[in-house]
Amino acid sequence: MIRVVLVLFVSLVFVCGNVKAGDKPRMVVGITLANFYPEWVRMYDYELGDGGFKRLMRGAKELRADYGYMYSQCGTDQATIYTGTYPSEHGIVSHEWYDRLKNGRLPNISKDSTPEQLKVLNIAAYMRMANSFSRAYSVAMRAEDALMAGGTYANNCFWFDEKSGKIVSSKYNAGVPQWLDSWNVKLNVDSIVNIGWLPSWGKREFYYNLSNLRNQYRGYQIVNAIPHANDIVINSAIQVMRKERLGEDREPDLLMITLSSLDYMNRDFAINSPEFKDLVLRMDKSIESLLKELDSRCGEEGYTLFMTISEGREMLPIDLAQYRLKGDYFSIYRAVALLKSYLKLLYGDGEWVLSFDSGQIYLNRELIQKNRLVLGDFQRTVADFLVNFEGVAKVITSTELASASISQGTELLISRSFYPKRSGDIMFALEQSWIPGMQEREDNYCRYSKCRFVPLYVYGVGSEKIGKSACSMIDIFPTICRIVNLSLPYNINGVSLME
Repeated sequence: MIRVVLVLFVSLVFVCGNVKAGDKPRMVVGITLANFYPEWVRMYDYELGDGGFKRLMRGAKELRADYGYMYSQCGTDQATIYTGTYPSEHGIVSHEWYDRLKNGRLPNISKDSTPEQLKVLNIAAYMRMANSFSRAYSVAMRAEDALMAGGTYANNCFWFDEKSGKIVSSKYNAGVPQWLDSWNVKLNVDSIVNIGWLPSWGKREFYYNLSNLRNQYRGYQIVNAIPHANDIVINSAIQVMRKERLGEDREPDLLMITLSSLDYMNRDFAINSPEFKDLVLRMDKSIESLLKELDSRCGEEGYTLFMTISEGREMLPIDLAQYRLKGDYFSIYRAVALLKSYLKLLYGDGEWVLSFDSGQIYLNRELIQKNRLVLGDFQRTVADFLVNFEGVAKVITSTELASASISQGTELLISRSFYPKRSGDIMFALEQSWIPGMQEREDNYCRYSKCRFVPLYVYGVGSEKIGKSACSMIDIFPTICRIVNLSLPYNINGVSLME
């Protein structure tokens, strides 16, 4: 009885807003383009169809969205979009971080594929709390994207398993649905691999033998790095809509989709390469298929869709060289090796540095205390050393972040990426023409984007009431709340874009 009353109370609190009940969309769809270069759509505009990107861009409200923090990574950005909070609040500071209590690195999703590291509720949870008939699903190639978007209370999250070559789901949520096995048979990823990767426009400007690469890596990792991955995601998302009967009633459902841009091979090609052109053209057709399905299920005026970019593709040194601008890769590996030698000369033998990634360094606080050194002074010594490296623009310490009142500049961006229990002692930012270097393609924890400003397109129900041209990325959450007639949660700092 108490539980029933509580559910009714929560519903009454949430079902309050400025959109009439009859105007609510039957579905809200979020599309995130991971590692996408914002100008690609305009670069290939003349070759795009009318039903994909062009339809969205012509019919949507376009805004310039600001992530508002320094280290843009796919999982971190997904958490920001769907929780309406910065990493300093939701806790997902990186793909992984150093845990001082466990003396080792922890990924942002657990080994059993749960988003338990997320520290706040997201829009999926709030929609389901307010309305027991609303459902929320997430689909992506990578588990990190699916789980960071879906959060702790989605009905289910689906992603591609690189070992089996199948779409899998999280036991953390609703478990494995009965229809998934038959869908994987129909999906037949092996047929994609056996054909190989050729340009979609017919002219054989390149060819990649995917069968050989599959055998070389002993799995389906290569599928993540080809544009066909987005066909897999979109077709799986359509299957979720059909099998879970999303959008079939008047209570709004939520579907979160992440499309990829060649994943770990994103840095292998120049921005204007034929491989990326093929990616954009194929993605355009995938989005067209999704829009047709939404039209069929909800009616052309029965849904809201927003599309934006996570960990946006920056111009790399190979791209900048075409315009005679010098850029380079910053090697955190080399920098830390030199730092360790420097600290050894100053303070003697010892493991002064415990861990690092592309934006932060973790110091051995226990050893510092044991040697009766002041942590703040030690951190500033490290910061003064690092700032002299070519490519480093700014260095700030955790002590300074905790004690100073920061309201602008690079320091503010870094502070919004700072979560005391998970962030390092030293946080640094690179110059615009410098990119974090990686020893291996899979070193995702050493990769981030400085592309904080990205386009945001809002299409369908509610978009006509958006009067702004710029926003913060944390404004998506309160905007969706307005559109589906929910009151704004107390912990959200963003504001609705609707007038």
